[in-house]
Amino acid sequence: MSDTIYTSGDIIVYRSQIDKLLKSEYLDTNHIDTFGNFLVEKSQLCPSLYEPFLFVSSLYWIIKFIFSLCQAYHAFKVDTTRYISYITKESVSAANLMLVPIIEQSHWTLLVGNLKIKVWDFYDSLPKKTHIPVIPEVIFHIYEEIRNSFETDIRV
Repeated sequence: MSDTIYTSGDIIVYRSQIDKLLKSEYLDTNHIDTFGNFLVEKSQLCPSLYEPFLFVSSLYWIIKFIFSLCQAYHAFKVDTTRYISYITKESVSAANLMLVPIIEQSHWTLLVGNLKIKVWDFYDSLPKKTHIPVIPEVIFHIYEEIRNSFETDIRV
């Protein structure tokens, strides 16, 4: 019997990961992205219940963060655009919100951009000033990689 209970693209969730989650252990990027995929699917089934939104994979920031710490980052030039390639002018103009889960030192936070009024909100279950500096960095990286998708500068 396979331990795999869900697959979608780069996302694979194993039963063993769910067992760890149920035991209050570390929350994996696959858990967050699976929830994001379910949220997207549900919003497509019942669009009147949801604000139109874009979900950025949690893998986007974790890969950016890890390779930015690496001395050889510039030599690797890791392509993270595949995690945000669906964010186009059309998808941005159709969306009201951009949901960006962020993991930093095993702590999860959520960055939510209101694309219509150009305001960013940061949700943190452990509000500490040490988590706040990552906000402009995440927004900067997203904007730099898909700048042509936005009518205005989202780094506000």
